[in-house]
Amino acid sequence: MIIARQKRKENIAEYILYMWHIEDIIRAYKLDIEAIHTHIIMHFSLDEATRKEMKEWYESLIEMMNKEQVMHTGHLQINQSSVRLLCDFHVELLENEDEKQYHSLYHQTLPLIEEFRHKNALSDVPSIEVCLQFMYGIWLLKIQKKEISTETNQAVVQIGKLLAFLSKKFKNNEEN
Repeated sequence: MIIARQKRKENIAEYILYMWHIEDIIRAYKLDIEAIHTHIIMHFSLDEATRKEMKEWYESLIEMMNKEQVMHTGHLQINQSSVRLLCDFHVELLENEDEKQYHSLYHQTLPLIEEFRHKNALSDVPSIEVCLQFMYGIWLLKIQKKEISTETNQAVVQIGKLLAFLSKKFKNNEEN
């Protein structure tokens, strides 16, 4: 909750990836709020009021996951909305002829996006969502301590640059 709030303010792509991670954590604990409280919330150095607020945040996410039938796979509507918001902003930037730097960065990254899209049968998935899925997949491989090729690491850097630039533009746009 605290981290999510901060990430949402600073970097929407990181926020989305973080929230996908939270969904997976909730699933790993079988949507059991007491297990989450014991194994996650209690490990934060927080005052009692903040700890209570954090538990309520997890409870509300669990409730939404149950209502939206995403207990095993998929993403909450609130997270899907954030993805759509970022994808729509990406399209706005592409349609803006003054955004030459973004156009250039996107077109440098596009072959990597298309390669990942093709390998993972994501033909109907917007480019930015493909990037997010790629980065989340890489993160999962890293926490599993799986080896990542030099070529894939180069793709991580390039896709990371695109998402960072897009997120910065998004933040600036929201602030204005």
